[in-house]
Amino acid sequence: MFRQQPCHVMRIIGRIFILMSFVLILVIAAKGTDIPFEEVSAKEILDKIKNGEPVEYDHVRIKGNLLLEKSGLPEEKIELRSVGIYPMISSLNASIINSSIAITNSYIEGLTDFKTSIFNGMVNFENTNFIGDSLFLASKFNNDTIFAGSRFSQNAQFDNCQLNAPAFFYDSIFEKDVTFEGTKFNNVVSFWHSRFEGNATFLRSQFNGNYVDFGRSSFDKDVVFKESKFSGNAHFLRIKFNQSADFSSSDLSQLDPNLLHLQWSSFQGHLSYNEILYISLIRKFKDLGQFEDARNCYYDYRNEKLRLEPKILDYLSWISCGYGVRPDYTIGMIFAFIIFFGLIYWSGERILDSLHSFILLFSRRKSAFKREKCIRNNPSFLQYIYISLLVFFHANPPAYLFSSGRWKYLVTTEDILGWFFLALFVVVLVNVIITW
Repeated sequence: MFRQQPCHVMRIIGRIFILMSFVLILVIAAKGTDIPFEEVSAKEILDKIKNGEPVEYDHVRIKGNLLLEKSGLPEEKIELRSVGIYPMISSLNASIINSSIAITNSYIEGLTDFKTSIFNGMVNFENTNFIGDSLFLASKFNNDTIFAGSRFSQNAQFDNCQLNAPAFFYDSIFEKDVTFEGTKFNNVVSFWHSRFEGNATFLRSQFNGNYVDFGRSSFDKDVVFKESKFSGNAHFLRIKFNQSADFSSSDLSQLDPNLLHLQWSSFQGHLSYNEILYISLIRKFKDLGQFEDARNCYYDYRNEKLRLEPKILDYLSWISCGYGVRPDYTIGMIFAFIIFFGLIYWSGERILDSLHSFILLFSRRKSAFKREKCIRNNPSFLQYIYISLLVFFHANPPAYLFSSGRWKYLVTTEDILGWFFLALFVVVLVNVIITW
């Protein structure tokens, strides 16, 4: 009976474990159950904004349009300065919103129109789905701005906005086009791990804060940073471009190398051609010790230049040594010439006589006649490749290799090419090791 007691205890422990597992499954299932969204009218929210009351909603579904027009809010004149070839200054009346706004984990089913507004309180739309268009044009955000985890199902416009406090757009999804044209980010801003499924425009945007982060973001369509300005740390690590990325005329090329954080593999094949930017990035990669990125950037820069301005010398530079940064290209050319000349030797019969002494020279004396007989009676393709290999790497072929009139020119040509490509390989290898 004493021996059976441990088994009894184990059965009890097993039952307790099964019961606890069952309770855990019920808890997880309860958490996964959808909680119904409370419906709130847009008018209720607009009335709170009009009365200066804080707007705080979580897990709601907002019905109607959040439209501030004719809301009776106090106004302030603001000057809108457009930047471009023909800069203009226009005066607008902006609605002053003193209420803090926090609409999180919710759905806004109608139009969201807060254009030409001044937000003095915090604006928080974390994990909120904007089902209709979102308009924040020419608005000013004087407090923290949070759109983290938000989803914009239609077009979103933040043109000519001014964000004076930290702005967070990380983990957000823009399903349609989004524009930040002429927007001033005067503090830190994060678009980390955001997804831009439509076109993204940051034309003439100014990132005046000491930190901007686009790390791990993905751009499914074209993205424009043309004429944009960067002042602090700019993070583009593990960013993903699926189409073109235009950074032309931006001051990214003038940014301190220590403030620029990116990998060339993310931009490769997507960066719009801009010679100044390419050269600047090459120099920055070198300064940062990212030599592989520097080589790849230089190679792509030369490829783009060749595509736009085709030249014979550039073609030769590309195919022979990868513009001086691809030693494997030279090795490939060496093997290609060895095989090419081997094919020529193999296709002709008179080469047997002209290269007979050459085979004897690199064979053991006791097996020389057997090798000679094998070549004469049943020559194989690999034997001619071997002959070509010896000719290509032979420093000074002996004169008796030239017994046949036409073959001596062929052998001499291969020997000269061997000298040239071996020297080229050494130069490229030293260039990669020392310069890059």
